[in-house]
Amino acid sequence: MAHQVHVSPPLGVLTHVREPVMSFRVYFVLDSNVLFDGKPVFVQNAEVWSNIFDGAWRSIAMHTEGVFPKPEHEHGGALESELAFVNTSHIAGLSSRIQGFGLDLPVSSSMEKTFEFTVRWRDSRNGTWHWAGGLGQNARVSLTHARETDPCRPRAPLPNFWRQRLRSAFQPKDSSKDDLSLPVAVADSWHMSSTGASCLFKPAAAAEAKSEKSSSVILGRLADIRQYLAFVRKDPFWIIPHTGNGTVDTGSMDIVLLLVELEPRAYLALMPFVRGPNANCVAVLRPRSNTGILTVATGHSVSCGSIRVAAAINTRPYDAVEELFARIQQCLPFRSVPNVSKRNSPSKHLDTMLDALLQEHMGYCTWNAFYQQVSHHSVVSTLKTMRDASIAADGPFPAWVAIDDGWQSVSTYDGFGQLYDIYANSEKFPGQLKQTVDELLSLGIKRVGVWHALWGYWGGINPQGPLAKRYKIEKYHRMRSSVAEECDIWLIASCSINQFYSDFYSWLGSQGISFVKVDYQAAFETLQGYPHSDGKIGGMYSAYLDAMEQAAHDHLGPGSVIHCMAQSPHVIMRALQQTTQQSQNSHSSSYFSDHALFRNSDDYFPDVPSSHGWHIYCNMANAVWTRFLRKRFSADWDMFQPGRQGCDIHAASRALSGGPVYITGSQNDYDAQKLSQYVGNSGLIAAVEPPLLDIQCLFTDMTATPRILVSTTYLPDAEATSVSVFNTTANSLISPISLARVYADRLVDTSEQSQQMLQPGSAISSNSNASNSGNNPSTSSNISEYYAIYQQSTNRVLMVPTLPTTIAIALQPLGSDLISVFRMAGIRSGDRGAILYAACLGDTSRFVSASVVERSVYGVLPRPSSIGSNSSLSSNYTPPASPSIYSSRQWNVRVRVAYQPSVVAFALLAVENTSLARRAPSIVISSVRVSGYEVPDSHYSFSKTTGMLIVDTSSVGEMTSVPSITITLAF
Repeated sequence: MAHQVHVSPPLGVLTHVREPVMSFRVYFVLDSNVLFDGKPVFVQNAEVWSNIFDGAWRSIAMHTEGVFPKPEHEHGGALESELAFVNTSHIAGLSSRIQGFGLDLPVSSSMEKTFEFTVRWRDSRNGTWHWAGGLGQNARVSLTHARETDPCRPRAPLPNFWRQRLRSAFQPKDSSKDDLSLPVAVADSWHMSSTGASCLFKPAAAAEAKSEKSSSVILGRLADIRQYLAFVRKDPFWIIPHTGNGTVDTGSMDIVLLLVELEPRAYLALMPFVRGPNANCVAVLRPRSNTGILTVATGHSVSCGSIRVAAAINTRPYDAVEELFARIQQCLPFRSVPNVSKRNSPSKHLDTMLDALLQEHMGYCTWNAFYQQVSHHSVVSTLKTMRDASIAADGPFPAWVAIDDGWQSVSTYDGFGQLYDIYANSEKFPGQLKQTVDELLSLGIKRVGVWHALWGYWGGINPQGPLAKRYKIEKYHRMRSSVAEECDIWLIASCSINQFYSDFYSWLGSQGISFVKVDYQAAFETLQGYPHSDGKIGGMYSAYLDAMEQAAHDHLGPGSVIHCMAQSPHVIMRALQQTTQQSQNSHSSSYFSDHALFRNSDDYFPDVPSSHGWHIYCNMANAVWTRFLRKRFSADWDMFQPGRQGCDIHAASRALSGGPVYITGSQNDYDAQKLSQYVGNSGLIAAVEPPLLDIQCLFTDMTATPRILVSTTYLPDAEATSVSVFNTTANSLISPISLARVYADRLVDTSEQSQQMLQPGSAISSNSNASNSGNNPSTSSNISEYYAIYQQSTNRVLMVPTLPTTIAIALQPLGSDLISVFRMAGIRSGDRGAILYAACLGDTSRFVSASVVERSVYGVLPRPSSIGSNSSLSSNYTPPASPSIYSSRQWNVRVRVAYQPSVVAFALLAVENTSLARRAPSIVISSVRVSGYEVPDSHYSFSKTTGMLIVDTSSVGEMTSVPSITITLAF
């Protein structure tokens, strides 16, 4: 009897499928110690029991996908079955095996329906059928036929088609239900392409009564919603994903951005905003319960004519969101900022560019280690013991430290606490911040920052303190929120806020502070009277942000702000606004403000087990929209605590986030997790773009569905797509991943060069450009494709001519893995009778191995006089005819990496002819050189079985320049 059964699509939930083939999978976890007649028990056969065809329930036999691992199984270089990527250590004991069954049904138009199914099976002991799930737990599938001539994926520009499709997204007036009028598209706002269209809508009320004022207007009713992803306001500070099917219903939560699947390959994005003098006003979509009607709510009365809803429709959801933001940006007023040349740019920041330091080196935050009990002694002693541990273990050490809440001079350290003065608490920090900064710098820390609330502290300003005497303060009433209780508070008036922040940050700069984490930013929306105060509080909100950002640039340097609790439409619109710089000759130029970090989700809670999966999913989902603010913000997925529950999935997600990686906790926590796997021994984080949540996960709460969360990261320098998989549920999972589709979908979303990679007959050599073409006989434009698939958890590589349609992945609760697909460079031999396929897998000691590759594999013809020198070998070199100098079956393969990693791995495969019918005799590695220095034979190894070459670069010492690796090989 199987002790675990995993069914896909999952039982008990509705799954939307739009594929040319309907795939069913069932995976059984079997205990090899359970014997029958002296042999391990296996599942004999399995069947899908479904009403998919004519509504009548019937059984359909499934085919076997085999057993993994097989007896005496050896890892080879070929794909044996879709179970080849199942890491049994992720889900079962050493005595367990995974047995799989599958069924693939071609989808026809007659099968477009919602059907149900379950699975039954029997094992080798007897003929008794066993059923998956219980009563009422059948899987439900909404199936759509993937037509080749789908009008929603036009092959030529069809602007009128997309214009009409966007207009028809709203249902027309239906007198039998209500008297809804259609929103009106602004005539000159249309932008169209072959894959979509975008425009601005005015609600009907705005078109009919421009002078009237209202706090809520009806937008309309969306037609034919298949499923949706709404980014809703959990509270004034945070935006979270909310998914559903059919009618949009988010309860009492307002929608900032709505992404809808109208039909397969037709995705609609909507976002309201207010233009003109009320641009600071927060606008949201508010669905009417169970009606499908959407209203635009602004909180206070604004001119109906100033209300707009940006709308974009596209064959790809991410493109729809990007177009949406582009339309909004064109309508927002420019924001004036002072002349940068008049600002101070402290030289101490020019050596690193602070925002790059925060994103490219591991950091440390004091919050979960000390909370508000932080002190000089606790910070310095913890970092000192952590440094000693990092030296002893040759592990990473934080390059920067953020001193979180608890350092300031306040009345009480709670939600009612009031800021007394700008200086540090003298009991906790007797030498003020400078003593702490100096001692941290002596430990090797490069930068130190501090936390504070945007209006000083949680409870504002102490009206009896020195600040109240130096600056004008005003009294407000704060309403209850998720983080603070209702009370009266005192705030510095807008007319004094510039002086306050200049004084505050000037003092911080004198103490050696390099950056600030500015929290509680959206708290202005909790003030009584917001937004019904004729824009006063909204204007105050903007004044505080302007003053803070300018003072940070002046006194701390560019890129010195981390925005937190700031996921308000107010801040998002500011991020989209272009700024106008007034130059000395009075001419204006357009540019964006300083780059900054922006917290991507609510806090990390190490002691709340149920929060970990949600934290990963929420960050992945929010990256759908924060990725398009990258001209202004880089997303910060928050700290994590090593050694605590879920620490591995948090570390993996941070390494893929495209933002900073920083830890919290004690030295014991630091010792409990091998952090070098994610940030290397030096703590250096390789830059990547934010991950793309796979479309099959986009409209589903992945913490509540028994499926694996899939995201992709394209690494163009390595010619690689990393497919990251996460289990954000509370149960172990084995689930199929559509690897070929995921890979193709990710490439379509990248640059024109990467799109060309999908075209038949394109050049296969990596970095196809002039230096790899021309007279070089080693490259060719008609070499067939080959891919290297590298699995991080097993350190296994497989090389295949065609990507597998489906692979199975096994993960424990809060488990993760990375499958990287490399498009191998194909290099012809001199006699054109053989091909070498090569890919650099990067630093395989790191989670995102390919992120260290600066230039992927390219081939150069061997020239003995150049081998071993540091000079570049020309790829256009034409060899002499003498066979003593040039061998027709010998290659030099070269790659560049971003810095010196501990190990670099390659996948190498040679074939005798272009048909790829058979492999060549074994490859022989002649030499390996790193920046001209020869690597001893004992420091590299090559497996003839797997084709994997692993190079230990530690033997060559420290490199002063970007390392290049040259491999000379033959067969």
